[in-house]
Amino acid sequence: QYMNYGFGRWALGLREPGAISGRQTVPLLFFMTLAALALFAIRFSVPRIGLLALVVTYALCIAGGSIWIAARKGWRHLVFLPAAFMTMHVAYALGSLKAFTKRVRR
Repeated sequence: QYMNYGFGRWALGLREPGAISGRQTVPLLFFMTLAALALFAIRFSVPRIGLLALVVTYALCIAGGSIWIAARKGWRHLVFLPAAFMTMHVAYALGSLKAFTKRVRR
């Protein structure tokens, strides 16, 4: 569902430039940065620090958001929330990337 949402949002945004807000670029930029750092980290040591910092920051944000929601909606949700957030972010980013690749192929 989130993959289709990311695709649809970016397909519209590529046709209508004002349709994309800053927060809608974050998942795609995050995972593109993550992929680039991972590739460069294979050969160079400095990107490994950036990769580690990015992964730790993301994990802390996911944990913080999960705890915040679980404290309000019930602690039983804490087990599933991190996986749900990560799944939504990855799916949205993949859908966004799919919209870009489809646009480039035209």
